[in-house]
Amino acid sequence: MRGGGLAGLVSTTAIDTAALPATEADRLRSLVQRAELSAPGAPAEQAPAPDAELYQVIVEDHGKRSTYTLSEAHLSGEARELINWIDTSPHHTESLEPPG
Repeated sequence: MRGGGLAGLVSTTAIDTAALPATEADRLRSLVQRAELSAPGAPAEQAPAPDAELYQVIVEDHGKRSTYTLSEAHLSGEARELINWIDTSPHHTESLEPPG
């Protein structure tokens, strides 16, 4: 989920490993691990800049759901790579909604 900026619109992009070919599902898992979303000092712990885009990354694995909020201004290269991969995958779904 992506939101913020001047318009404040909320864009949701989702991808399901079950719908991916095995090699792409493995790539996605690898990108999630490399992004280290829950590591100390990870982008999720950084305070967002005013009017910055925020990303909410939700990872579901074997019934466990983890949510990470990331600021565009503080994205690591690995987190940016994960978000870009999902955004450009032909297997993702998208929706756009007003804030709130």
